[in-house]
Amino acid sequence: MFRKIFSGICCILIFMLIIPSYSHAHPGRTDANGGHTCRTNCEKWGLKQGEYHYHNGGSSGGGGGSSNNSAPTQTPNVNKQTEEQRKQEELARQKAEEERKKAEEEKQKAEQERQLGVKEGAAQAAKDFEENVNDPDKYLNDKSTHYVEGFKKSYNDTWNDKQDEKDYYQKGYDQGLHQEELNVDQVPDHRVDVFKEGFKSGNDERIEKIKKEQYKLGKNHGKKKEEMNPGNTDREEYVKAYNKGYRSGIKKTITKEGKKFAKTNYSVKVPKEYKNNKDYSKWFKQGFKSNKKAAEVRKAGFKKGKKLFSTSRVPKEYKKYSELYKEAYKKGKAS
Repeated sequence: MFRKIFSGICCILIFMLIIPSYSHAHPGRTDANGGHTCRTNCEKWGLKQGEYHYHNGGSSGGGGGSSNNSAPTQTPNVNKQTEEQRKQEELARQKAEEERKKAEEEKQKAEQERQLGVKEGAAQAAKDFEENVNDPDKYLNDKSTHYVEGFKKSYNDTWNDKQDEKDYYQKGYDQGLHQEELNVDQVPDHRVDVFKEGFKSGNDERIEKIKKEQYKLGKNHGKKKEEMNPGNTDREEYVKAYNKGYRSGIKKTITKEGKKFAKTNYSVKVPKEYKNNKDYSKWFKQGFKSNKKAAEVRKAGFKKGKKLFSTSRVPKEYKKYSELYKEAYKKGKAS
């Protein structure tokens, strides 16, 4: 009976000794001091997260242990290692920051060069387009790749834009040459203005062409003294051009008639059909006076007639005006 009681007491004592050691004997490698810092499932083993403790029964410094061998939270070797790591990390951070700044500066410089190329490329393309010379490469010697990239793209874009603008101007011009009304249904919005400019230029040329045709038609009708018939009455200016031509033509005809009349008549006599028209009468008289040779003959015949023993024989130089000379001679004799 005594043995059983003794054995039970011994088991109880052994169990009480095992329990504390078991609570600290969780998995994990120990350092040279026989301990380490808890990182995983610390509460399960009765520890705090990040608590340094021993596996040999020593106290972790967390209280409740019977040992007087308390340890610091980190060993000197651990402190030294951590400080070195911080220095390395700081150097790495500084180096990365320097590289980032350098890359950013290079990026900004490249963009500045590219933008300069864009600006100068556009300006040069506009100038070359006027001279019809498309050659961007001749401006790129000793230029950076970024400048070349911006210049070429901008040059080509500007050239193409100018060509497209020119094409729509020509389309507008052609339309203006062939029709009276503007039609922009098939024209992109950004090309409407230049299309209208082309249309106006072509339409103005078309109008001038029609006006010249009308003037010529009117002049021919006037020279023949035909009834007025403008033909194209789409615009008032077409009718005006015809009337102007008709006036020019009939004036020329009537003036010519007056000049011819002077060749055989000593004094002017306006035809009956012209008397009611001031312009026609005036033009006929102007034509009569414009015949300088007839005036000379009249003067010579009249002077010869005033002489007492003269004859009406027509001088050789006045043979074509013999009728006029004889009439003038009679006027002289009668004076």
